[in-house]
Amino acid sequence: MRKKVNGGEIIRRRPYLNSTMATSWDPNWKKTETTINCANLAEGPTIYLREGSAIKCRNDPSFHAVYRIEGNLYRLYPSPPIAASWDSEWGNFLTIDCSNMQRGPPMRSK
Repeated sequence: MRKKVNGGEIIRRRPYLNSTMATSWDPNWKKTETTINCANLAEGPTIYLREGSAIKCRNDPSFHAVYRIEGNLYRLYPSPPIAASWDSEWGNFLTIDCSNMQRGPPMRSK
């Protein structure tokens, strides 16, 4: 599993849950991946999707639906203008499995 070194007073290893999560934080992570000795680094919390990431849910019956990650929820962008008010790059979404995630209320215009 990939690890991200998190700066601060205490440096910890933080695993990406999977390659989709790694890509949401750093689209070039495969090119910049470096192997280091982590034996003396404590394990930190798992890294999930970046707050504000635009996603589509695999197997979603709403084929065109795009969602935004807000905390532990995924929230529908009900229209392109609302999506654009939050994220000018909302069309560059990740497609993920949302089956273990909780859906929140639809987004409103910013």
